[in-house]
Amino acid sequence: QHGGGRLLRNYTQNIDTLQRVAGLPASHCCECHGSFDTATCTGCGMRFTGDDIKPAVMDEKVPLCPAVLEDDNGLEDDNGNRISGVPGGGGGGGACGSVVKPDIVFFGEPLGTHFEECVKEDMAKADLFIAIGSSLKVAPVARIPDMIADSVPQILINREKAGRGAFDIELLGNCDEVIRALRKRLGWTDPADVAAKGTNAVADVAAAAAAAADGAGHQE
Repeated sequence: QHGGGRLLRNYTQNIDTLQRVAGLPASHCCECHGSFDTATCTGCGMRFTGDDIKPAVMDEKVPLCPAVLEDDNGLEDDNGNRISGVPGGGGGGGACGSVVKPDIVFFGEPLGTHFEECVKEDMAKADLFIAIGSSLKVAPVARIPDMIADSVPQILINREKAGRGAFDIELLGNCDEVIRALRKRLGWTDPADVAAKGTNAVADVAAAAAAAADGAGHQE
């Protein structure tokens, strides 16, 4: 429940935009490895939506840039051939034709500035950290638990242990089942119930998680 300030930010390494499909506003989500929601031409830099390239992707074809170019800009395509022009209004350079790449981060590529900006802003505000369904093995996302102040409770909800043991509480099991059990203990059967908890929500979640972990023998 992001309403009422309960959720500061959701950090995800998934690129499938499921958080947005579920109704989470972009302002409350940091897609650390990018997503298929947008794409960029590797030649001229023209931006596209995910829907623009979806037909080609679903047809197992490489999406190519249809931008009409004008005026020489010195760019080269993926084969090293010079691209004559920049995206524009019908110049004589023809179509760009370069590969359009989804705005996702491939292995070895930097995450970009958005991730760093979100972390810098959120670490000073966070009062509870919950990691759900992650191995926490891929940097720099794996280092987030180490960036949080020692006074901030950290809860892991996962099928197995993860990270470097920084979590105050570990709830091991199927994530959906654990979360449903927590909601039951908290009496949260409807999103409105979450918002109604106000400033006590953090303490309530931590207490319920501690009780659940203690009862299941999972508390560290």
